[in-house]
Amino acid sequence: MHSQSSDDRKLGIVPAGTKDASSAVQTLPSNTSTSRVTTSQQKPLPDSQQTVLLASGSVAQGTSLRDFVNDLDNYVPTIPDAVTIHYMKKSGVDCADSRVIRLFSLAAQKFTSDIILDAMQQARMKGLGQTKKGTKETRYTLTSELLEPVLAEYGIELRRPPYFQGAFMRVRVFVYKSSRNVTHLACRFCNNESAVHVVDPELDLRYRFEDMKRLMCMIEARRLNIDVKSVAANYHRWWDAYTKWRDSSIESHSGNVSRSRELRQLMLNESEGLLDALRLPNDLSASTLCSRDVVPSISKVDSEQNNKHIFFLQKAGMIKVEPSTSNAHLVGLPASLQYFLQKLFREEFTGNILNVSPPYFVRGAIIDGVNMSKESFPVFTSDMHKRSLLYLTGHSIPSLVALFVKKSLVFKTNRWPLRLLSSGASYGIPGSMPFSMLNLNNISQRSKTILLSLCKTQEEEDTEYKSLIKSLETILENRLSLKTTSSIVPPHKLLNFESAATCLSTSTGIEVARICTIGSYISRRLCILLDFKPGKIYFVRMVFVDIDLTRIVASMVEKHLISKESISENIHSFLIRSLTESPNFQKS
Repeated sequence: MHSQSSDDRKLGIVPAGTKDASSAVQTLPSNTSTSRVTTSQQKPLPDSQQTVLLASGSVAQGTSLRDFVNDLDNYVPTIPDAVTIHYMKKSGVDCADSRVIRLFSLAAQKFTSDIILDAMQQARMKGLGQTKKGTKETRYTLTSELLEPVLAEYGIELRRPPYFQGAFMRVRVFVYKSSRNVTHLACRFCNNESAVHVVDPELDLRYRFEDMKRLMCMIEARRLNIDVKSVAANYHRWWDAYTKWRDSSIESHSGNVSRSRELRQLMLNESEGLLDALRLPNDLSASTLCSRDVVPSISKVDSEQNNKHIFFLQKAGMIKVEPSTSNAHLVGLPASLQYFLQKLFREEFTGNILNVSPPYFVRGAIIDGVNMSKESFPVFTSDMHKRSLLYLTGHSIPSLVALFVKKSLVFKTNRWPLRLLSSGASYGIPGSMPFSMLNLNNISQRSKTILLSLCKTQEEEDTEYKSLIKSLETILENRLSLKTTSSIVPPHKLLNFESAATCLSTSTGIEVARICTIGSYISRRLCILLDFKPGKIYFVRMVFVDIDLTRIVASMVEKHLISKESISENIHSFLIRSLTESPNFQKS
């Protein structure tokens, strides 16, 4: 590899040295078949290609093709001669001259090196490098996800062997395939390596701008300051540049490489148009646009009344508060109650339910795919340059959808809708909240039960949305004696990925559960497909449920232990069961 740069400069004179071909043949050893060399010679390159190769590097005066070919005898190739000879014969080239073999080896090395460097550039832009402690050396692992799009640019298409093309993975109640319909990473089309790099988004976002009046109305309803017309114009400029580059890449392997690179650079210059379009929030549902309900935020209802539970639990020795991290740990009965709430919701949510254990850490690209702020999650890295970042999301929607990135759910085999249930800790950024304001409703680490429902059609999604709202209200009221108010979340309080949402709040305004419809917004950004008809792309639709168990515990403590309201038979047996089966009770 140390001689690569000098060898590259020598390769630049090959077209110009065509006139020395006869002299090169005369210097062949006596034991070499001249006819073999003659049949393996290439036709003269077109003038345009000669010009490009001549312009690729300067060559010292006095250097000839004869000298270059003779020097190949002393060249030690990185690719062993045996490997080169094997692939030469496989391609129909039969030549025993070591210099010709070394020439093929050198060309293959250069070609492979270019591919690897391009793939490393993609890895660097995605922040996948790892730096050793105490050194500045950054190492990259080139996975198939990185190599496939780069190889495609060089005209190389990877295909699965026949025995693997139909392979799929079965996980109890659902079946999915690894998807290869979308292979373009957004970071490949951007100059700024710190830009939003959604994993495998659908790049054709023109449908978002078909009804400009409605889009501007939705942005206004969300109270976002976005120049929609400018975003649309910038995106269409990027799309035009992208389609020209995409079409030219088909011709690039036939000689028009310089034109393809020029078009790619023009596309990169317009990359902000793509990024701005990816930053747009989800479309609002018709019911949300018509809604005028206002949901009080937690910051407005935090009061001494909502802090009663924290004082009670501290006095009883049932909680340990850590003001420095805005966190608290439940001990004894409240902790057992929180655990049994998890079991209760697992028992109550029946039907096509699959209990899963999602990853606690996800890449920033997954959070970008959901269009949430990465600043809302704790970040971890061992990289001194902060390029390899992992975010602690715990049990949340980014962790659940991370299970399905670039997957295609089988339509016929699965039972629909598919429901995935998960329970555990959810994490946020510790705030600078005063100790007197800290309570179970706003601590940075809370226990949650989350459910993601995957649907085939919009009708199925709407039915699932209404059904989950009704089921959750029934569980809270009948099983926990917890009265809640159901209200539609107004547009300006929706998260970016939400199309519509309904929250269930206590009498003090604390949101204990939230159900939202997402449509195909996340699926389009993370390539989560539905294997419905061959040759066509269908995206899965989603409904998401977020149940805050820690807040439910706080509400139950205030209602039944502090206010001493009468306890129904259901909740009484539930509390007795929690107490008798708690570890502290068994030890005593």
